[in-house]
Amino acid sequence: MFKKIILPALLFLVSGFIAQIANAVPAAPSPTCEIKAIILSAAKKTTNLNRSEEVPIDYYAVKLKIETSLTYQQDGGGSCEDLVDQEANSIVTLSEYKKIPVKAGQEISARIHYGGDERLGGYFLTNVEILKEGVPTVEAGDESAIKSSQEIYDMLVEQKQLKTVEDIKLDSEKKQYSVTGYRNAKLLFFIPISLKVELKIDALTGDIKQMNKPWWGFLVR
Repeated sequence: MFKKIILPALLFLVSGFIAQIANAVPAAPSPTCEIKAIILSAAKKTTNLNRSEEVPIDYYAVKLKIETSLTYQQDGGGSCEDLVDQEANSIVTLSEYKKIPVKAGQEISARIHYGGDERLGGYFLTNVEILKEGVPTVEAGDESAIKSSQEIYDMLVEQKQLKTVEDIKLDSEKKQYSVTGYRNAKLLFFIPISLKVELKIDALTGDIKQMNKPWWGFLVR
């Protein structure tokens, strides 16, 4: 009876130890590449982890059309040249995104490397520089490039376009958000007020296309 209890317990402990070792194994060495690419889509994601003790990770999933690729640092096998004219899924961490917000349609230069946290997968994108702003192209039915309402909210508050957001609605056909909220302003250039405005925002790029103010808005700065 004692052996029947001890043996399964030992097997459970050993399997758990092996799983921890497997999770701790670093990614296989691979080259770091210097690339030029077009961003096809960029969307904020959160890992869906099955293990309850893990904390979900927020990141940006970026799809690239790679135009040129040169070796920056050769580690392990693989060739950077194999990436040319390929579409690649890449990962941008939140800290990298805060440095250079990326969006669909941009032409960028960057470094890509497969490594780090393998739960995310794909190439990790760093040292991003925006070479050219472009017009994103989205295939019919492809909603992956449309920014979430939370992204639009965060952008407006971070850029101080609005101090509070009252309502956000998406017109999926026009790929445009209608946002109602309040921004800080000065009536007659010196009286602080909260001004209610309505914004029309491109759902792909986050660009403000139109701002509607009250009829007396000309008195406000």
